[in-house]
Amino acid sequence: MKLTALTGFVFPLVLSMAAPTRVPAQWSLSLELGSERFWGGSLETAPESRSFRPYRPTTVTAGLDRFSRKLGYGLRLRYTDASMGLEGEDAVVAVKGVFSVVSIWPELSYRLATLGGDNQLFVHAGPLLELWSLVDQESRTRLGAQGAVSLSIPLSSRFGLSLSADIAVTP
Repeated sequence: MKLTALTGFVFPLVLSMAAPTRVPAQWSLSLELGSERFWGGSLETAPESRSFRPYRPTTVTAGLDRFSRKLGYGLRLRYTDASMGLEGEDAVVAVKGVFSVVSIWPELSYRLATLGGDNQLFVHAGPLLELWSLVDQESRTRLGAQGAVSLSIPLSSRFGLSLSADIAVTP
């Protein structure tokens, strides 16, 4: 299972093509920086509970979205280059540059609420297609699902900030 956390210290920057709430439908182009966390996969059954997994990769995502009053749709493309880590309770051993992941997903968005003026709360969902490239291995394709909750905060008529928390489930 994979968790993409874009909240807390890492914020995605959303570049809007129109004023956030002044028109009935608008396009937006986004660039997001994030950090992924992985769990599950391989977990040792011995008492030490060590496990190999992708170790805290940074992600870069580009997206194109179209929003109307309540509904939206979009397409996102993400690139991840990461290390593989053996993580235990007291230490981590990581090998850099072990794999890269290219993800693409279409998504539907629904505006749940408008908070304090122009701030908007959205829920997002859609299928997820990933291409995993590991060193000295054949590439693997994974199909899964992704969902998110985001808060869009307009900074000006063309720029905004979006805080989001995403979760994806893949085999």
